[in-house]
Amino acid sequence: MNLNPILVLSLVRRDTPPGAGSLSAHSAGKDDASRPTRLKYEWLADFAWIPWAILALSFISNYAVDIPSIDQWEGELPFLRKVASGEAGISDLIALQLEHRIGFTRAVGLFVAWFSGWNSRVFSCVTWGLMCLLATLLCFANRQTAGGAIARRATTNFVGGSVLFGLAQYDLWINAMMISWAGIEIMRVLAVMACIGLWAFPKKYAACLLLALTATFSSSMGLQLWFLLPPLLLFEAKKNPSWRTPKWLIGWACTAVLATVCYFW
Repeated sequence: MNLNPILVLSLVRRDTPPGAGSLSAHSAGKDDASRPTRLKYEWLADFAWIPWAILALSFISNYAVDIPSIDQWEGELPFLRKVASGEAGISDLIALQLEHRIGFTRAVGLFVAWFSGWNSRVFSCVTWGLMCLLATLLCFANRQTAGGAIARRATTNFVGGSVLFGLAQYDLWINAMMISWAGIEIMRVLAVMACIGLWAFPKKYAACLLLALTATFSSSMGLQLWFLLPPLLLFEAKKNPSWRTPKWLIGWACTAVLATVCYFW
């Protein structure tokens, strides 16, 4: 039976000492009695970033403006004009904007345009929602990898929240300019979680390949996944005898070359 790796690993107690399975019945009963309280504190630790998210949302609600800004004039609005006139195609969706192919950003912009008539304040709220999703994924990834004591996870997530939702670059929140970065980081985290999750290797490989392709045509930073993921996949392939041959790696390399050529075409 295939289980959701995020759900399973979110319930694994990483800080349980070795030999805990040989506890006496009394100790086991005591541990069972304290488990609901511990689980509650674990969830509080995982979402220690929420105060920063609330601060950012308050800032957006008070100061966000309904005016396209900077790259949106050349990157997204021409695409929307073509959509409105029925002339848009896939090539327009992933067309270059400076050094980036911002397919993800344009797709989100199309949704915002359909939903709100292109209200940049709604765009800012969508960006905030994506950042909340990124923070949640990072918390689950933290459980999968580092784990550790509740206090340490709470501190890490609280400090991480101050970085993700910080107001140092307040103009990026006001003008909804972080959506491309949020999208590419979500894809990166999902790819790493897929690599280290509980899925069978073919599913890991397919998920990483799909995320790398999507990230490539969402930002120039997505090209990095073609080089960052193979070491993780190689490590996972060693656990699967039928995937120890380099055939999948050759397929990955060919797809990476093809995607890179198409990116710079």
